[in-house]
Amino acid sequence: PRAAIRENVNTDSFRVLVIDDENRARLRVVQPAGRTETDPVRLVSGVAEGERVSVSAVNELLDGTRVTYAETR
Repeated sequence: PRAAIRENVNTDSFRVLVIDDENRARLRVVQPAGRTETDPVRLVSGVAEGERVSVSAVNELLDGTRVTYAETR
């Protein structure tokens, strides 16, 4: 989802916080398929199908922060 993506304007890159098996947020660089206003955003690389990503508090979480989560579909 678009809410999961953070843009770094200084490096012209995009990042998401992937939630690992230990429930820690891990910052990962991703490559969107292109600039679009649609949701969901299609990624070319950076996140594998089935990986969990944070869609809330993405601007407050730091790499390695332990999180709690709710399953959504």
